[in-house]
Amino acid sequence: MTSVRIAALIGLGLAICPVIAGSITSVSQRNRSFEVAELQIARGGAVRFTNDDAFPHQIAVRGPSLQYESDLMAPLQAVELQFPDAGRFDVRCGIHPRMRMTVDVR
Repeated sequence: MTSVRIAALIGLGLAICPVIAGSITSVSQRNRSFEVAELQIARGGAVRFTNDDAFPHQIAVRGPSLQYESDLMAPLQAVELQFPDAGRFDVRCGIHPRMRMTVDVR
């Protein structure tokens, strides 16, 4: 990806997340939203969801091989979740239903 395209994506507020097997990708929950709308990770990778708001959040994941619901997450608390299988996974906050993102595992 060219540096001009990377700068344009960053300027739009879009995160660029490389696909690295076995890696941990951090995603912030802030201002009642996830910092990215879509994330690509390699099979076996993990996502660390961190509550960077001053009020509770929660993580609910639905996908072809994974169904998960976290407990309430206090401010600054994190939940780390591994994605062992390929597929598209919907992620939401059970408290704030407009908070949505997709994890695409390859």
